[in-house]
Amino acid sequence: LVSSHMPEVQSDASTLIMSFLTAMVEARDAKGSGWSTGTRLDHFTDEAGVDAAANAIQAVGGERVRSGDYTVILGRQPVTDILNNLVLPSCTASSFYSSSTPFLGKLGKPVASPLLTIYDHGAMPGFMGSKGITCEGLSTGRTDLVKNGVLVGCLTNWYEAQRLLRDPKLNEKLGAEPDAARGALVPRNGFRFGTGGGRLFDSQPGVAASNVIVEGAEPVSLDELVARVRNGLYVGRIWYTYPINGLRAGDFTCTVVGDSFIIRDGKLVAPIKANTIRINDNFTRVLANIVGITKDVKGTLVWAADEVVYAPEVAVKGVHVDEIAGFMEDLT
Repeated sequence: LVSSHMPEVQSDASTLIMSFLTAMVEARDAKGSGWSTGTRLDHFTDEAGVDAAANAIQAVGGERVRSGDYTVILGRQPVTDILNNLVLPSCTASSFYSSSTPFLGKLGKPVASPLLTIYDHGAMPGFMGSKGITCEGLSTGRTDLVKNGVLVGCLTNWYEAQRLLRDPKLNEKLGAEPDAARGALVPRNGFRFGTGGGRLFDSQPGVAASNVIVEGAEPVSLDELVARVRNGLYVGRIWYTYPINGLRAGDFTCTVVGDSFIIRDGKLVAPIKANTIRINDNFTRVLANIVGITKDVKGTLVWAADEVVYAPEVAVKGVHVDEIAGFMEDLT
């Protein structure tokens, strides 16, 4: 990286290894998924394949679930997908500048359950998304986004930070005056990413996360969380997650496509048949209704993204699901 504003040439090298695999038992309409992340070849094991095969076998004999509101444990992949497609885009400086975030004017105010903390850390040693410097030549580091449920910061590059700080409507859009806003708009996330796989030289720096860490204030084991939920659903994999009515409205939809189970009397008792329910809800309400978070996190991927989310499993009360594809039963 060369610039007339820098005393010397800067360089940075990093590695990432990712795998994602889906296994199917086609005769039984069952499938399962697995994934892994790493930075060295010895991190690249058979973990993804083993998990995918085991999950596919566990999915045999899937049952349908009726439409309704359930307490749902979101597995690591759904947590990652919701963050990547909904929450993180809402926490960028550009979304506040364009007034397209549901968190408009809420810096320093609650936006989620006090159990939830989310931060991005681009300088964590050994983590897959770590970089030494941004594509603007600035230091990476930790950016707190949500701390104990309160919105405390934004992902930004230099340009977006300066544009928002100079906006006459800064207080209305972000919820803070310039002196207070500067601490929430540190440009640690200006990267020239493409569609996964590393940096590009021939594009302007955008805003992207690196290592997103999700933590709970009172973390528990998965077994304890399932027992606490008692009756509900465990959703392990979703697909095609996107906002409807615009990001600012917070409404979203996604399809439950596998790795999911019915929770009854505090136990996982039966697999949910793939592609038979959709989640239709509002992600601001989902964030507010978190009732439990597990202690174990795992680096989790989404398609064509350079960031990785170190995600736990998260229990949310009152999630609305709709039964779909009932006509398919008449075709078998």
